[in-house]
Amino acid sequence: MHEEDRNSLKKALNNLTAKVELIIQEKENDPFSQKLQNFAQELTEICGGKVTLIEKKDGFNFSGLPALTLSSDKRSNIHYLAIPEGYELQSFIQAIRFVAQGNAPIPGRTKKLLDKVSVPAKIMVFVSPSCTNCPRVVETVVSIASSNSLVSSYIIDVHYFKDLADGYRIKSVPATVIDQDLVLIGQITPEKLAEVITQRGSVHYDRERIRSLIERGLILETADLICKGEGREAILSLFEEGDLSMRMGVLVVFEEALEKDAGSIRGMVPQLIELLSREDARIRGDIADLLGKMGDPRAIPYLERLAADSDSDVVDAAAEALEVLRGS
Repeated sequence: MHEEDRNSLKKALNNLTAKVELIIQEKENDPFSQKLQNFAQELTEICGGKVTLIEKKDGFNFSGLPALTLSSDKRSNIHYLAIPEGYELQSFIQAIRFVAQGNAPIPGRTKKLLDKVSVPAKIMVFVSPSCTNCPRVVETVVSIASSNSLVSSYIIDVHYFKDLADGYRIKSVPATVIDQDLVLIGQITPEKLAEVITQRGSVHYDRERIRSLIERGLILETADLICKGEGREAILSLFEEGDLSMRMGVLVVFEEALEKDAGSIRGMVPQLIELLSREDARIRGDIADLLGKMGDPRAIPYLERLAADSDSDVVDAAAEALEVLRGS
């Protein structure tokens, strides 16, 4: 640890209101685990007894991954899979303070939103030591976790845990992952994060989750969700209101879903038929083409009406879809 960082820690943590434990989960013969342990030991020495170190073997909070957990009699839900040095040091100091005092100072509206959280939430923040924008997101996430014990936060260094980051198709940091399925790239305020957490299970949340999957190129995973009956209202909403790139992504998802489970996707035919009356000609044309590929005869009378459509491309798309449906 640099002398400057040592001095910052000593000065900032000299007046902690309560003791904080650092629970380190070790992994044998792992370079990162050793670095994390060295950091934790040095920190406890600097703080003169106000921060104590407890060592655990594999199995405390993670499956074989070395990690550092900040714990007190009030909180034990802030975890570091990162060495909090450099740009990350100040947000780490804040996290220790939050844990010591039992909560973080957050605005009233954010607090009201967090009070509504009744189901555990897991928030991972992928960071890099060289990222100047990451500490602000880390502070946002640990402040939320410090204010509600149902919210667990995990600060993860993409360099040490590249495979984990790759699993979420993360290409830039900071990246915030909520409940292992919604990825938010860039800055996020405490109020916005609290709002997203409280929206879990709603169409709005499903919409953001599916948007995230498509934007990260996880087409097969999105198709699996649609086949299972999840997020159908949300994906249709994205198709209607999204830009060209999103509409094309949604269409590719439907094509993959058709290959995977055509019978399940045909359950959406009535909803798709409704889109044939939309004012946007591009929507009418794309849906006509999709209905043809779905092979459900229920669409035939509605496609026939498009023969008099004002847009020639829509007329052509409907004609081709009808040819396919009548020939099947």
